[in-house]
Amino acid sequence: MFNNKLKQQLSGQADELVELRQLVAGMTHEMLSLDIDASLRIIACNDLFATTLGYTEAQLVGRLMTELVPTYVTKLPCYNNFRAAVAAGTSVSDNYRYLRADGSLVWVNAHWKPIRNAAGVLMHIKCFATDVTKSMEKAAENASFIDALLRSTAVIEFDLKGTVLSANDQF
Repeated sequence: MFNNKLKQQLSGQADELVELRQLVAGMTHEMLSLDIDASLRIIACNDLFATTLGYTEAQLVGRLMTELVPTYVTKLPCYNNFRAAVAAGTSVSDNYRYLRADGSLVWVNAHWKPIRNAAGVLMHIKCFATDVTKSMEKAAENASFIDALLRSTAVIEFDLKGTVLSANDQF
């Protein structure tokens, strides 16, 4: 009878907490998951992320993200956008390249979300991602195939009115 409003509020918050914990647990189980601090140091990762990169969780925790990124990538817009978002404490999503333990490339489609405490202070940045290496490699292979066709075949492009939009040298 007393504090019914507070009891209802507490019950609603408990239900919401259970739902959110299930959501995070499910995503962590099914997706690559990584937590970094504001200085881009890995503070946690799941086994799926570590395995995808050819490491163990223990080998990754404490390392800087820059150690897992090819040097040339640090000059690309995707990496600069990522760094700017981390600095600003905002979300960012894109395809990112990382180096596996054996030196080969792995592509991940990652969604980075800043996690703040109740006072609004940034605690860490959470990443959920999927391995898109095969689809990125297939897309590059298809682009190379199309480029080869364009180099060896006469090609002309028209609009719907019959106006020539472009033609290659062979045409």
